[in-house]
Amino acid sequence: MDLIWLNGYDGSFQCCHPDMTFWQNKFWLIATPYPYGMEEYENPCLFSGEKISELFPIMNKPIAFPFMKGYGNHLSDPCLLAVDDKLFCFYRDTVNRNGEIENRIFYKTYDTEKKWSDAQLVVSSKEDGILSPAIIAEKDGYFMYFVSFKDKKLKFHRGTLNNKFELISDDECPCRNCPEDMDFWHIGITKEEDGYKGLFLFRGKSNPGNFQLYKAVYDETAKIWEVTAKIDLPSKLLGIIDIPYKSCFIPGKNGILLSFRDVNSRYGMMVMKIEDKKQEEL
Repeated sequence: MDLIWLNGYDGSFQCCHPDMTFWQNKFWLIATPYPYGMEEYENPCLFSGEKISELFPIMNKPIAFPFMKGYGNHLSDPCLLAVDDKLFCFYRDTVNRNGEIENRIFYKTYDTEKKWSDAQLVVSSKEDGILSPAIIAEKDGYFMYFVSFKDKKLKFHRGTLNNKFELISDDECPCRNCPEDMDFWHIGITKEEDGYKGLFLFRGKSNPGNFQLYKAVYDETAKIWEVTAKIDLPSKLLGIIDIPYKSCFIPGKNGILLSFRDVNSRYGMMVMKIEDKKQEEL
């Protein structure tokens, strides 16, 4: 159990929304600084290193900034996809035009020559919140899992992307054994040799301040996701963690990068490595 100190451009060492991959013989992590809940700093930063405990910023600035400034305009929910000699960095841009909300998913690529591409649009919507994208590469193309927030309803979706990473279709994704009286809020999905596994963050319907983190697996035969176990927080953290938040698996390791709100640092968002121990299934 180790606290991961991510030295973002803001200097707070407070980050959330982590996502990881292993590429070019290094660990790569993307996360958003979120010092004391200030959304204007919530801009994705990229880190890399040969060890989880030694991740260093790629630049002394974020990979992107919001389209507009002011209350309600912010970036969030970054994720990574490594394909050959390119690292794809996806993120969500929330635009607030006098109360009219538009949510957009963009991506940039970082290559082995340390060059960045311009931002490219995946999808834009004024009707759907499009939370927490997770991009997966398959033999037959690219797919984006996300949480749809439409008509005040939160649902788990899977979309198909074309070869330009533009969303061309999506449908609700079935998932069984979800906790009662809770909605999907954030997802983290990893593709392993034995299939897909996920870390799903649920938010209470009757108590929106109640967040719970669960493991899930994909049943390839039945074509359905299944929630399998609640993540038990280490006993040493029970007096420290206010809520768990969007988290991710550590690629190739038996561990989880847990994002949480720390009551001892004025409720700052922190990231900690914990063991992905065998837990009793639900």
